[in-house]
Amino acid sequence: MPEILLQTTALTQEFEPGRPVLQTPPLAFPPSSLSLLAGRNGSGKTVCSKILAGLLGPSRGEVQVKATALRDYPGGPAAAVGYAFQDARIQAVGERVLDDCLFGPMNLGKGPAEAEAMARTALEACGLWGRRKVFVHSLSGGELRRLSLAGILALDPAVLVLDEPFANLDLDGVRSVLRILRDLKARGKALIVATHELEKVLAMAERVLVLDAGKLAFDGEPEAFLERDLESWGLRDPRARTGDIKALSWLD
Repeated sequence: MPEILLQTTALTQEFEPGRPVLQTPPLAFPPSSLSLLAGRNGSGKTVCSKILAGLLGPSRGEVQVKATALRDYPGGPAAAVGYAFQDARIQAVGERVLDDCLFGPMNLGKGPAEAEAMARTALEACGLWGRRKVFVHSLSGGELRRLSLAGILALDPAVLVLDEPFANLDLDGVRSVLRILRDLKARGKALIVATHELEKVLAMAERVLVLDAGKLAFDGEPEAFLERDLESWGLRDPRARTGDIKALSWLD
């Protein structure tokens, strides 16, 4: 039986009684995996992502990390599942880069030395240690995205959920984020990426989940996904110029 980092029972979310906006079967995510969460606007991607990260409690069902209920996880849900918002600016809480990355460890009650060691490890992983004294407001869009990831990594969660991580990034920014995701995957993290921009990350994924009208319409490998009628789910075929998934990589 393969190890599972994050798993759920069947999930339901209702904001109005009897009108579910999300209904999924049980889901499981193993280490060293990257799963894409796709679907048209209003399909339930953001609701599902926030439930998986503990930012929203489901109306029915439960999320577990390492067989522990997410709500009961030591240190709180953020210590188990890191969540990167679509707009990286709203995730910045410190005046300077190092201050921002220290926030999470300090909030967990770590002492100054331990918190700085955790922040340094995260900033180095994201290529920002050399920018640690820079004011956050002066960072580029790509640097802000990397800082949002560093703030998550400082807590060393087992799972990362990313909402549109490539939004408003140029080629260099996309590649910098992809390199971080590749490294995190190699380190054993489970990554769940909610995005419309499938062509930027599909080559790195083992699994695609498609939500349609709040229900799971597809769950399988990228090759099988590409054989389906993507437009019926409001998705564009990412193979605009090639039929080879590996050739879609934005890295090398």
